[in-house]
Amino acid sequence: RIYRGRLEVWNPASPPDGVTTDGLFGTHPSRLRNRRLADAFYRAGLMQQWGTGTLRIVHACEASGMPIPELEYKMGSMVVTLRRASSK
Repeated sequence: RIYRGRLEVWNPASPPDGVTTDGLFGTHPSRLRNRRLADAFYRAGLMQQWGTGTLRIVHACEASGMPIPELEYKMGSMVVTLRRASSK
């Protein structure tokens, strides 16, 4: 969903058992839900290793001057909100 000043990406999923949405910003377990898809992404160079995606997103946002993403679990979906960098 595209809004003025933010982008929301919805994915029908839940965080790994025992991990909160805030916990995804630190070291956390990664449990594959589709091993073949993960392997294809890895071989294509689109994935470095399991369990690092959220941290890579945070670093990319910080490097481009954007706020860190907001992660929520609602209505059976993970929602990532990316906000526009503030203009200076």
